[in-house]
Amino acid sequence: MSGKPVVLKEHISRLTLSTVSRIVLGKEYFSQSDIQTSVVTLKGFQDMLDELVSLSGVLNIGDWIPWLQFLDLQGYVKQMKDLKKKLDQFHDYILDEHKATMEGVEHFVPKDMVDLLLTLVDDPDLEVKLTLDGVKGFTQDLIAGGTDTSATNLEWAMSELINNRTSLERQPKSLTDLANMLHGFNWKLPENMKLEDLSMEEVSGLSTPRKFPLVTVVEPRLPIHLY
Repeated sequence: MSGKPVVLKEHISRLTLSTVSRIVLGKEYFSQSDIQTSVVTLKGFQDMLDELVSLSGVLNIGDWIPWLQFLDLQGYVKQMKDLKKKLDQFHDYILDEHKATMEGVEHFVPKDMVDLLLTLVDDPDLEVKLTLDGVKGFTQDLIAGGTDTSATNLEWAMSELINNRTSLERQPKSLTDLANMLHGFNWKLPENMKLEDLSMEEVSGLSTPRKFPLVTVVEPRLPIHLY
């Protein structure tokens, strides 16, 4: 590997996709290679996400000239239908597995976002009924949006650090200083506030400030000569 270029985007995309999948789906549903058994490979799903983003921004002639739409001159409609079949197969597998886990459990506690959405599907008190197609849509938006935007931000941040060597050299020291602060002090909430009393609700406003600003009280816990 020495001397070979590293495509950072690929590694960051894998990291963000893995993280978002664990939050939304509860675990990774992607295999690292074709040898491993899984509903889809990691690269295959990344390719589907890239195609989804690409098709979302294309200029389809049929949208502008409706009487030419049936011809699908650019082939975009066919690509979209093929992609929909692949994504449907993936999401159907996930939903079936989650529904099987929930089945027969009297007081089921949701463990991830899909579990939570499926409990809303069966909620008779909802004013707007959530369907399984809606669950698929929410899930796809969370995965695609959370992966693409996070990966892009990290990629830009790393490129800026590489171009600014001074900042790059300062980062290890900043992390060390932060670790020393966390280790050297006890951190607690002010005025004997309990963690469950902490509200992070947002008040109205363009900058979305917190309703209750997060403040901590720092107490030294090591001998004074160690600071």
